[in-house]
Amino acid sequence: MAADAHTRPRREPAEPFRVGYVRGVTPAKWARIWGQRRPDRPLELVRTDTDQTDVLRDGRAQMAFVRLPIDRDGLNVIPLYAELAVVVVPKDHAIAAVDEISRADLSGETVHDDSGDIEETIAVVAAGAGVVIVPQSIARLHARRDVTYRPVTDAPSTGIALAWPAHTVGAHHRDADSIAVDDFIGVVRGRTARSSRGVTARPTSTAQKKANAKAAKAGKQGVGKQAAAGKTGKTGKTGKQGKTGKQPRGGAAGKAGAAAKGGKPGKASGRMTSRSGAERPMATS
Repeated sequence: MAADAHTRPRREPAEPFRVGYVRGVTPAKWARIWGQRRPDRPLELVRTDTDQTDVLRDGRAQMAFVRLPIDRDGLNVIPLYAELAVVVVPKDHAIAAVDEISRADLSGETVHDDSGDIEETIAVVAAGAGVVIVPQSIARLHARRDVTYRPVTDAPSTGIALAWPAHTVGAHHRDADSIAVDDFIGVVRGRTARSSRGVTARPTSTAQKKANAKAAKAGKQGVGKQAAAGKTGKTGKTGKQGKTGKQPRGGAAGKAGAAAKGGKPGKASGRMTSRSGAERPMATS
């Protein structure tokens, strides 16, 4: 037995499911839920910047959180949420005194491009050399004491989306990666672990469907029988046949009735019997 345990081949660990994400996206919550639902497939997060779609096309990641707009050619894309555009300015800038601005308010300002090293660009802004427009999530990520930011009401909007290669999921493509893609979509969209839309949820077989239908039919019939039985019981209660059968005038019950009420023995005994459907025990003196 010990020799068999040593010679038994070890199961290879599952390849990580890699998900890229751009600056400003915090995937920690989704990663935690993934770990609870898919402990069999470890999740690996890949930080992306200018190569946010390249990681999908070259296979470095199976999915990615991307910042729109992007080149969608060959990709499936699910928009998740829009981002508010803000302008980052020095703390003592005139714009810091207002709640929001428009692009026209930036006339005469040096507006830096946000496609480079954003941390370095914000450091330049802090030094008083221009401003930069970025998504609010980026401004928060690189917050400093010597800068602030204000919403730009008419700036082009951006958004965060979930993207993956279009060939990953298809009618006849049900490998481990395609299942993981559908499962991760469910995690991000907030589906429950038992959601019928999740790929890992087990489809109901034809035999199971028939069994369920049979059980449902039997349940309905049972309810019908119970209802019929209830109606029969009510009829039995109202069918008081004792009204026509009076006790003989000379019977023991008639005499007892006469002694109790002082009336005619036959009638007293008959009324007592017909109201209850059975004779009541009489009190003894």
